Amino acid sequence: MAGPYDTFSKFMNEVWSDEVKDQLDKQPTLANSIANETDVVGSTKVNIILTGAMTAKNMGDQLAPQVVTDSEVELVLLKDKEVSYYVKDLRQLQSKYNLRSQRTKAMVKALRSAQNTDIIAMFDAIVPISGNDVAVAEIATADTEDTAGNKVFGAVRRGKTLLELQDIPDSPRWMLQSPYVSEVLLGTEKVTSGDYTDDKPLVSGFLGSRMGIMFLEHKDMAVTYDEGEDETTTEVYIYHPDAAVFGAWETMAMEVSREHLDKAFLISGTQKYGYIACRSEAFIKFTLTFEGDYFGLDEAE
Repeated sequence: MAGPYDTFSKFMNEVWSDEVKDQLDKQPTLANSIANETDVVGSTKVNIILTGAMTAKNMGDQLAPQVVTDSEVELVLLKDKEVSYYVKDLRQLQSKYNLRSQRTKAMVKALRSAQNTDIIAMFDAIVPISGNDVAVAEIATADTEDTAGNKVFGAVRRGKTLLELQDIPDSPRWMLQSPYVSEVLLGTEKVTSGDYTDDKPLVSGFLGSRMGIMFLEHKDMAVTYDEGEDETTTEVYIYHPDAAVFGAWETMAMEVSREHLDKAFLISGTQKYGYIACRSEAFIKFTLTFEGDYFGLDEAE
């Protein structure tokens, strides 16, 4: 890295707000499926109050105030992510494309991907309350597509029931799964038939909502083939946003630094964020078991 430079000649702060915001809006983020604290610029910690339970009582001659025990968790923004690269003047002149615009898209995608991966790791570590972490389906290779999908769909029905038993609010609710699970569901009449949905999933590839639960998929949801047991396993998460909280500085910091001696610009994008699980009763973890190497994972290695 060339230098030294004085502060004013080296840094030209540019906020590509419209460009970056446009890309942020287009990039799917799992942070939108959980409680979200985004207005924490300049802070590294957010105190979150979890309201204690209250009970309605019969009205007597006078009020009977209750003692409500609230709890508190700390959301600490421990994650600092950066994406940066050089653009040589000659390279920019030789290209017919706007390299800054093209690479800004890649930068935002990389930072969003890091967020999603971290959130899935958090989900994987949550220990649900007793009874909310059971196996709901064993799928044989001999099953028809519709039969296999119906078995997976049982997780949706069971998840709805368990959330209702915990008095979790009706909406919004989410189901996060691997694209491989979505592949199975797309062979199910309950997902594809117009009698059950108007989402047209076979046209859009979007599974939409079933029984008040919005379907999400992500490539980082682990699907594992065990050669010894000759079975494939994966997990499905069904949850309400209250299950966890995500916090981040409101915007990604984008900066351009001019390297005069190298005749280049250093482009950088950074973001600070954190997340924490806080309500295990609002989170359900199911295991799906498929007979054999159901998705050909062993052959793909």
